[in-house]
This record gives sequence, C-alpha cells and structure tokens, in this order.
Amino acid sequence: MGQTTRASVVWLAAALGVLAPATPASAAPQGVTLTASPSTMLFGQATQLSGTVSPPSGSQTVAIVDEATGQQLGQAVTAADGSYGLQLAPDRNVRVHAAWGGKVSQAVDLGVQPVVSVALKDVLLFGSATASGQIQPPLDGSVAITLFRGKAVAAAREAPVAAGAFGIELDILRPGSYRAEAVFLHQSYLPGSGVSGSRDTPLPHLKEGSRSVYVQLLEERLRELHYRLPSPNTRFDYRTGDAVLTFRKVQGMSRTKSIAPSVWRALAVPKVPRPRASAPRNHIEVDQTRQVLYVVRNGKIAHIVHVSTGGPGIGTTRDGVWRVWLKFTGYSPLGLFMPAFFDGGRAIHGWPEVPPTPASHGCVRVPNWIAPWIYRQVAVGSQVRVYHS
Repeated sequence: MGQTTRASVVWLAAALGVLAPATPASAAPQGVTLTASPSTMLFGQATQLSGTVSPPSGSQTVAIVDEATGQQLGQAVTAADGSYGLQLAPDRNVRVHAAWGGKVSQAVDLGVQPVVSVALKDVLLFGSATASGQIQPPLDGSVAITLFRGKAVAAAREAPVAAGAFGIELDILRPGSYRAEAVFLHQSYLPGSGVSGSRDTPLPHLKEGSRSVYVQLLEERLRELHYRLPSPNTRFDYRTGDAVLTFRKVQGMSRTKSIAPSVWRALAVPKVPRPRASAPRNHIEVDQTRQVLYVVRNGKIAHIVHVSTGGPGIGTTRDGVWRVWLKFTGYSPLGLFMPAFFDGGRAIHGWPEVPPTPASHGCVRVPNWIAPWIYRQVAVGSQVRVYHS
C-alpha cells in the first residue's frame, strides 16, 4: 500500500474510533457531606444539619454520630437527589460527623451556650443590691457578676452556682442607674451571659416622723461620716434631724433638718472636714462659721456635733485656744446642763433650744440629748480651739 493510501487509512480509523480504545468517563466521587446552620446555639435550641450522599440514591439512612463517644445522636433519610436534613438540639458542646454506607463526612463542631438569666433588685443607696438568676441547664460552678453604674463598672464579684441558681449582694455607694451582667463559664459549654434590666437608686424625701429602711441607711451613712447619732434604726426623730442639720452645715447647704435628693447625692460624695490643728492629738474644735463642734481623736475628726455659739447683740464666743477648767455634773447654778467651762464663764453645755445659727450668750450650746456624751469627751485640762473658718 502506498504512503498516501496508508495515511488515508489512519485518518479513517481515527474518525471511526477504532484506532485506540475510548477513554472511560471519570467515576463520580462517593461519600457523604455534612454542614450545620447555625454551628453555635443557646441550650435548648436546635441546629439544622444537612448534606448529600454520592452517588445519589433515595431512601438511604444517614446517621449523625458523636465523634468522642461514637453515640448516634440522630438520623435522616436521603431524598432522590441524595440530599438529607434533620434538626439536632445538642445538650453540650459536641463534634459530630455523618456516617453512610461505611463512609464518614468531615467533622463539624457544634457549640452550646448556657442560658443565663439575671435580675437586679433592691438597689438601695448606702445599702446593697441583689443580683440573682438561673443557669440552664442547671449546672454547678461559679458566675462572674459585673455591676455597672451607667457605663462604668461599680463592682465585680464571683458568685457560686448550685443546681443552676445563684445570688449575691453588691454594695451601692453612689446614686444612679444600675444593671448587672452575669457570665458563666463551663468546660462543656461556650461562655454564656445575661444582662439585667436597669434599676435606679431611690432618693426619697425624709423628715422627722418618717419611718422606713431609708432612714436606717441614712443614719448608718451619717455615722460612717462621723456625725454623732445613736444606733441606727428606721425612725427619723429629733436626733436624726440634728445630725442631718450638722451635715448640711458642713456641706454649705441650707440649714434644715430634712432630706431631699440633693442631700443623698451630697452624702455619696461629701466634703470631708479636717481639724484645724494636729496637736494635741486629742482636743475639741468649734467652727463658728459652720456652727459645728469637732471631737478630734488621734489627730482626726472622730465626731461632728451641731452647736450654736454666741449670737449678734447677745454675746460673743471668742476665737482662741482655751482649756477646760471646770465641769458640772447635771445642772450648773445658772441652769446650764452638763457644762464644761473653757473661757471664763463660757462653756460647752446642753440646752433645750439649739437653732441652726448663732444664738447663745457666748457659750457653745449642744442639744440636751447629746450633752452627757460630750461631757464625757472633755476632761479638765482638755484643749478647746475656737475659730471661724
């Protein structure tokens, strides 16, 4: 056969497909896939698991398996196109895969957050607030509580959690709007958190005759600031009024015996007086401008008392440094109650009327109810320093 004829035969054989065997079609990959949406969820919520099997075949069973334990958590049947889907509500963090016909999918991590609820109640200025709540599922552990005043952190504490329940008291030192955030950590779960609603500190009006827990909180705060009062209770009486008046004097506020929101706010961030003299370490000071008496102990003001000194046109209380030279138990011949004389006939003494301004004949009046206590604070020889601030 000639060269031309041979070439023609080769061309014809190629065209007819008989020169070489045909290349087989690529086999479709076999296996199973798995996806989750969403991959993180709150406890009790479900995720949608879906995937396909290949080659597609209807009515094939696909199992969802916990990789750590091998436990089957659910199963689905494929559609004609090989797709499948099911919902799963895991009770903890878990890594799963899909199994079908001896083949397994890539692993998928499912994260579960505990449900954390927290409430804030009884937000009392100079008292406390209670942050309490529940964890679902009911786990044991601890929860981190952050108390916010506005956007600022007011306190941060940890509270134990038992069977999913927790509660803790947090000090409230400033007026404002508060909320609590609780964060729960557990090795088997993603971090869970919850935030309470906002709560404002009540700032009630109080006056003599008022009765409530707010009176007790007021008295405790006044005592903390060294304003002389008996043991705190829930009754606003004349002694409470005297302490309130004294506080108002020191703060430069109007000289009344009632409590308004402005006074609560001043109690939270008060002006703190300091003694005029550091020696001797124990002495008495009378500030005629503020009309208050300071009992100084160890160089610091230990007690603050309401007084009235000499009034215009009546008598003068002289500024200076004096010493107690005479004391009377009970009433003096001139009717002064528990007097301690420091400047001739001028004395620190009890009196039924102690107005908020100078009104005496030159003595330093204190309320009768506090006079026996003041009497015990000043010994003969004690220094009494009188001045205008």
